[in-house]
Order: sequence, then structure tokens, then C-alpha cells
Amino acid sequence: MAFRSPSIWPSRLQCLAKRAFSTSTTFLAKSAKNKLASIHANIPPYPHGPNLWYKQSNFGLFGATRIRSGNNVSPRTETKTRRKWRPNIQRKRLWSRALSQYVRVKVSTRVLRTIDKCGGLDEYLLGEKRGWKWAEMGVWLAWKSWSTRYKRMMLKTRVRAYHWVKKLMRRYLSLRKNHVYPSRKSGYSMIGSVRYSRRFCSKNPHPQFTTSY
Repeated sequence: MAFRSPSIWPSRLQCLAKRAFSTSTTFLAKSAKNKLASIHANIPPYPHGPNLWYKQSNFGLFGATRIRSGNNVSPRTETKTRRKWRPNIQRKRLWSRALSQYVRVKVSTRVLRTIDKCGGLDEYLLGEKRGWKWAEMGVWLAWKSWSTRYKRMMLKTRVRAYHWVKKLMRRYLSLRKNHVYPSRKSGYSMIGSVRYSRRFCSKNPHPQFTTSY
């Protein structure tokens, strides 16, 4: 057995002593509960709470899908073998018109099909038929989209519609006052457009936008 010469021992010990205090501490991994709490610190609480089963779905748009268990049954011997069906999860960059940027999110292929049917990510998150589609990730994305540009876009649209209805009503009332009635076709189209626009915009041109989950 060969021994090293004592002349290199001090430098070796000095090197070990320096490196012993140069290592950095490792980052602590957050649990799913604490990670959700840090992500949703600035948004209203979701009343239904996070998913207790298949907690990966809290960090993506999975559409209530999760791992399903079952059996493979042999057609000849009818032998059962346990197996699992996992959801097809993809990492996609989806364009958000409200945020004017791409949003990278984990999404299932079934939800991607639904997003295409709705007409985009904002329509899927902020539409009327939300219901069970929203997961915890959907709440965060929807709140971020709603509280930025989409809110201002809808406000401008409602203000424009309000002034358009006002102008249309003035024109119609002036014609009635002067006993000048429009033709049957144009008169009915004017009344119908006013009724349709009244449904769209409220009397107040600056309504308060509130989100209800």
C-alpha cells in the first residue's frame, strides 16, 4: 500500500477546509397546498377548493380528468390484469387576447378541443358556461385576464353601445315628434335594434365589473 508524502498534507487539508464552508443550502420543495397558497395570494378564494385527488390538476387545465383504473381482460382465458388510463397532458403555449401574450400552461387534449370550440383561451375561461371546467389554475388565469385588458375592452364596448342606443332613440323620437314615420321595414328594424341593444348594455354606461365563481 502506497502512502502519500507528508509534504502535500497541509495543502490538502487547507483545500478541504475552504470547500467545507463554500457549499450552499438546498432549496426546500413546497407542498402542493403551500404552492397553491403562494400562487393565489392576490386573488379571491375559489369556493369549491382545490382538488383533493390527482393534485396535478390544480396546476393546469385538465377539465376534471384524472387517472382511471381498470383491467385488461384476455378474450381467450378471461384473465384480468390491472392497468391505468392516464390523461393526455400537453405543455402548450396558448394565446391570450386579454393579456396580449402567450401563456404556457399544462392542458389536456380534451380541453384543447373545447378551447377551439369556444374560440380561444379567454372565451373558455371567462365564458358563461364555465362550471366544472375551472380548476385552480383556471381561476388564476381567469382572474389575471379579467383584471387587466379584457375588463377595459368590455367597458369600451358597453360605453359605445350605450351612446349608440342613445343616438338611435333620439332619432326615432324626433321622427315620432314630427309625425314622420319611417317605412314598415326600417321602423321595425330600428325598434328591434334598440331592444336588442338594451339587453346588451345597462342604463349606466360605466357598470361595475364583478366576477362571481
